[in-house]
Amino acid sequence: MMYSTNYWRGKHYAVGYATAKSPLGPFVKSESNPVLQQGGDVYCTGHNMVLTMPNGDMYCVYHGRTARTDSLTGDAKRVAFIDKLEILPDGSLRVNGPTTTPQSIIIK
Repeated sequence: MMYSTNYWRGKHYAVGYATAKSPLGPFVKSESNPVLQQGGDVYCTGHNMVLTMPNGDMYCVYHGRTARTDSLTGDAKRVAFIDKLEILPDGSLRVNGPTTTPQSIIIK
């Protein structure tokens, strides 16, 4: 289960995850949290979903803020991002982001 944590307008707003043997829990938070947090021009990363492509590739779709989008609107506008998500050999998750560059998604 992936979740958002901390105040949504704060610089520490981030995404973490927890695992369980059953959908009903109990859940254990990962020691590698957060798996998605501020980086580069992106901050306030949160709310997310996992998109699994037909070939098995996974992506994390989430929102964040940038200084550029905030300055254009004069307000805290969140924009959508997408980055590759991987399950590592030890079972932990890694989101390869945040990024602001176009992402190449191949549908097979």
